[in-house]
Amino acid sequence: MIGSLMMLALLIYKGLGIVMTYGSNPAAGLDVANNALFLGSHALRESLYGAAHLLLGIGLVWYVTLLIKAFRRA
Repeated sequence: MIGSLMMLALLIYKGLGIVMTYGSNPAAGLDVANNALFLGSHALRESLYGAAHLLLGIGLVWYVTLLIKAFRRA
């Protein structure tokens, strides 16, 4: 659940950030808008995206494990 909420928050932040930055200066391009996210820190951006994907992966494995156990009981 935490991974899903984190991913949703990152998607909203990135979407709004790119729309706002690109909307104010379309001549600069989408690369400038993308690089302006997370205060321009590439390491921060990648670590947050990586943590969100890691949490989503752990949650997915946990869910599938619980699902398999439930089918074995039935």
